[in-house]
Amino acid sequence: ADNLKVAAQTYGSSRGDTDYWPGPLSVNEGTIDSTTCRDWDRFFKVTGESIERHINLYTAAKDQNIMYDPALIPEDIKSWPARGNPYFYEIFGFKLPNTNEGLAPFFDQNGNGIYEPAVGEYPRLAKGGCRNYADEMIFWIYNDAGGFHTQSFGDAIRIEVQAMAFAYQTNDEINNMTFQHHRIINRAVASIDSTYFSLWIDPDLGCSTDDYIGCDPES
Repeated sequence: ADNLKVAAQTYGSSRGDTDYWPGPLSVNEGTIDSTTCRDWDRFFKVTGESIERHINLYTAAKDQNIMYDPALIPEDIKSWPARGNPYFYEIFGFKLPNTNEGLAPFFDQNGNGIYEPAVGEYPRLAKGGCRNYADEMIFWIYNDAGGFHTQSFGDAIRIEVQAMAFAYQTNDEINNMTFQHHRIINRAVASIDSTYFSLWIDPDLGCSTDDYIGCDPES
C-alpha cells in the first residue's frame, strides 16, 4: 500500500532510544506483550563441547540398548529454545511458541519437527559452517513491534528476527571471526515489498572525540 515502515538502531536502549525489543511476535497480529518481552530478554548459549558430550552419551546408551538418562543431558542442550523442547518450561518458567517457522535450529533425528534431546537431538547451525554445529552458538529473538519506535519514529514493520551468532576455535583466521545468521519473519497482516537492510557501525580511531579523517585528492 506504499506505506514506508522503518526499524533502526544506533547505540541501543541504554540511551533510551530503541526500535527493537526481545521476544517472538504473535502469528496472526504481529504483537507482543511486556511479559513476553521480559521472558525473552536473554541469550541462549550452547558449546560444541557440550554437544559432543551429549552425542557420545546418547551413542553409548544406544550401544548398550538402554534408555538415555535425561539427567545426563548437558544443561545448555536442555535449555535450547527449539520447537517443542520438553525441558524448556521447567528451566525458564514460560512456554515456547509453536509456529510453522519454528525457533532455534536443531538436528532432527526422527524428522518430526520436535526437539527431543533424549533421542539424540542437539542444537545445530541453520546454514553453513565446517560442521553442522560450531564451537559456540548463541541464539536470541527480537522484534520491532514491542513498543513505540523512539529511535526512528517510524511505523512498526512487525518483523520477528531469529538470530544466531557462532564461532570456531581454530588456528587460522576463522578463530578471529564471529558469524551471524538472521532469519527475518514478517508477522504483519500485509505483505512486505521493496525491503532494504543495512548495518549501522560507529568505528573509532582511538578516542571517539578525535576521529578526524580526510583526503588530499591533489597529492
